[in-house]
Amino acid sequence: MSTSPHPTTTRALRTIPVAVAGPDPRATAITNADWLLKELTSSRRFSTLARLPTKDEILGAIETIADWKRGRGDDAERSANVLRALCENWTPVIDIPPAISDAARALMKALGALEPPCGWDNDTGYPDVWRDVAEIQGTSAIMKSAAGETLIAEATPAWQDRGEEASKRAAALAQAMCQALNLAGLFASPRILSRITEFPSREHVIEHIDAFAVTLTDSSAGNTDARSATARLRAACASWSPGPEAPVEVQAAARAFLSSFGCPEPPGGWDAFEGVLSEPEAEDPDPRPPPTQEEEAGRPDVFRVAAAIEWCRYVGSPKMLAKLAPAVWARRAVEHVDTLLAAFRPVRSNRTAVRAKLVSVLHDLERIRAGCEARSADTAPPLEIQERARAVLVFLNVASTVEACETFEEEPSPAYQ
Repeated sequence: MSTSPHPTTTRALRTIPVAVAGPDPRATAITNADWLLKELTSSRRFSTLARLPTKDEILGAIETIADWKRGRGDDAERSANVLRALCENWTPVIDIPPAISDAARALMKALGALEPPCGWDNDTGYPDVWRDVAEIQGTSAIMKSAAGETLIAEATPAWQDRGEEASKRAAALAQAMCQALNLAGLFASPRILSRITEFPSREHVIEHIDAFAVTLTDSSAGNTDARSATARLRAACASWSPGPEAPVEVQAAARAFLSSFGCPEPPGGWDAFEGVLSEPEAEDPDPRPPPTQEEEAGRPDVFRVAAAIEWCRYVGSPKMLAKLAPAVWARRAVEHVDTLLAAFRPVRSNRTAVRAKLVSVLHDLERIRAGCEARSADTAPPLEIQERARAVLVFLNVASTVEACETFEEEPSPAYQ
């Protein structure tokens, strides 16, 4: 897995922030999943990370969001399912496929995030794009869990409407916290710091620590240990010009700062920590020819894929079919199947097992298409179409088992009424 910075990156590489642990572990997990998945919205943003998240980490984050939204039938649930299907067949590298970044953006929007002022494509992940917090419109950046725990989200709008002023304060704290945690993570680990080729200036570091100290003082999210650790980190950095080796006191202050926000020491200690790297996978080159320009250009957008997945869920569930007139399920059947074929035909994989599943699901989709074209307009879909639709859903991880597909039930969406 490549961890090289984007060619245009000249600043210290970032780390993905970690939310403070609280009494509601699920709420904390949701916040951390949201932070991680936002990195997928832009190749430029992804390239500024000191360590790319592994496929398992990405899929775990998607599952956290999907589990939270499961059964609600909203845009966030559908977008999470689409993103998971695409990421199943992708090994994280700096250049994110457009389909994945589009799906990640759709998910972020469904969760209430704003597009950065500079646009998704130009987002580097550094706080400059959110520097003028007063320009941020929307609801509060505070997320409240079902148990009542308040967690700080990133500098995007959000989860509960607390009024414009509360939104600005929370966004400012979140922005400052993310940058301070990024810097502390770099300074705490000598091996990661030694790999950085461009370093922030002393003024840059102090500016962000001071910004965090101010917002922390005004926030109920802070505590005595956090304020003390912030002051210690500032004092340690005030006489150091960042470079490949941090003084002992800077390392110790950075580690204490991270600890005060619930970031534990990694296994083996900070001195030995090099980031979490995934094991290299044995490659088995895909023998199929590369996708054609027409296939690449014909990839459907995330909303069409989501609509096609919804169609499969209805066709794969006898309970849903009982609610639909035959003409309703059949109305756009071929169009939905063609959408999924267009999404997955261009996909190539150097992993034998994944490739076998891809070939199998493409065969299922072709058979579904043939069955839909030969259907009778006044009958339910043949059993073969229902079974293959369930196989597609399991492949996409929309459902964990065929049985789950069969028992799925909800009120049909307006498109089917």
